[in-house]
Amino acid sequence: MRQPAPGLDKAGCIFEPFWETPVLIQPSGDGGTNWSPVPSSPDTGYFYVSGTVRTSAYVRSGKRECVQGKSYGRGSQVTPVGSRMSGTFTAIDSTTNKIVWQHKTPYRLGGGATVTAGGLVFRGEPDGNFLALDAKTGQELWRFQTGFGADAPPVVYEVAGEQYVAIATGGNSLQGSAYGDAVWAFSLKGQLTALWPPPPPSTIGGPAGLARRRPAVWLASIPPIETGVVTVKIGDNEEFKYSPARIRIKTGTTITFTNVGKLNHDATAFAKREWDTGDLASGESKAITFTQPGVHYYICTPHPWMYGGSHCGIVRGPGFAPGHWEGAGATTGVLTALKQQEV
Repeated sequence: MRQPAPGLDKAGCIFEPFWETPVLIQPSGDGGTNWSPVPSSPDTGYFYVSGTVRTSAYVRSGKRECVQGKSYGRGSQVTPVGSRMSGTFTAIDSTTNKIVWQHKTPYRLGGGATVTAGGLVFRGEPDGNFLALDAKTGQELWRFQTGFGADAPPVVYEVAGEQYVAIATGGNSLQGSAYGDAVWAFSLKGQLTALWPPPPPSTIGGPAGLARRRPAVWLASIPPIETGVVTVKIGDNEEFKYSPARIRIKTGTTITFTNVGKLNHDATAFAKREWDTGDLASGESKAITFTQPGVHYYICTPHPWMYGGSHCGIVRGPGFAPGHWEGAGATTGVLTALKQQEV
């Protein structure tokens, strides 16, 4: 069970009820084990389970009238800024339901695994490594760097009497691993050498480390950020949202942050807090002038439990400085200040 954290006084197990006050829950709906394949071995009697250790804050978001026949879901879960994220790979004895051995990993695991009649377990990791383990003891026997997020379940097959083990290494948006388009096939006669390791996925919740989480392969799917904006609404729509969440401005632009919600909010630079609007009650505004080109993250410090849950990317264009975004429509915003020669 997750323990309380700064700004989040209430924590509980996965069945803890929540309403207006956010509740920290671990491993949360984004944690534990999900749809990843869980292989079993008739020789060991073990199941091999990939897992994620991740904390989420649950809270009711916005208001909605109950209408028969329509969705009434109004809860949200987000990973608190600065919280740790990691993983586990566990062998569980099917006859006792107890853990036999477990690997704790620095990254979340979600790709699943496969086990062979020869007593080997194959699994990938989001940092690009592909591993072979002893199915009985969990001892690592071999690893190979694939160059991309190895988040798919491995498969074993035979061609003309020769056995192969294959894995697709395309990355995974939930894990934040490096995208790619490779499929690796291994045999005892293999001749290829390992690739350079990709940028590792983030192990911290929030904007920290976003710059290394999404390679350029993914950028074409990012919708354009808004331009010509001089006002950002805080608390718009469902209370916990900056609108617009991503904007592009020229150096020297003054942005007015206005709290349109019912609760007090702010906009504070992340992570060094070199500027902030101060605490804004409903209807209050604060103007901030951005004089330095670059990327400017900001969060709502009264609500650190909600920073956004969308993907992040790197946006580039003619004359533009690199920019990142996190949390379309939540309480993390980002400004990309541009050089004056914007085209």
